[in-house]
Amino acid sequence: MVLPEKPIKPRKKKASPEQEIQRDIIKLLKDKGFYVFKNQQGFGSETGVADLYCIKQGVSAWIEVKAPNGRLSEAQKYFRDIILYHQGTWIEARSTNDIQTWCVNYGL
Repeated sequence: MVLPEKPIKPRKKKASPEQEIQRDIIKLLKDKGFYVFKNQQGFGSETGVADLYCIKQGVSAWIEVKAPNGRLSEAQKYFRDIILYHQGTWIEARSTNDIQTWCVNYGL
């Protein structure tokens, strides 16, 4: 009997620019004391929901992360409009600078 070969683990794909921005934003928010989570799209989820949600001391925001050349889909625009209609905070972030600015404006 021949010993079977162990399967080679496939290499991980390189993170997209949007994923890298998202990772940096999550780290920034956690370092500032926010509770932050990533919304996972999948079976039964609402299309267009922002990528991230964060909250700290009663201040919360939905954050849609986009690469510098990215555009919002119609479903994302609808979700943004629903959040703003209900007087929530919705942010389109293309870098950590967008989040830094929002934090400074709220004194966070």
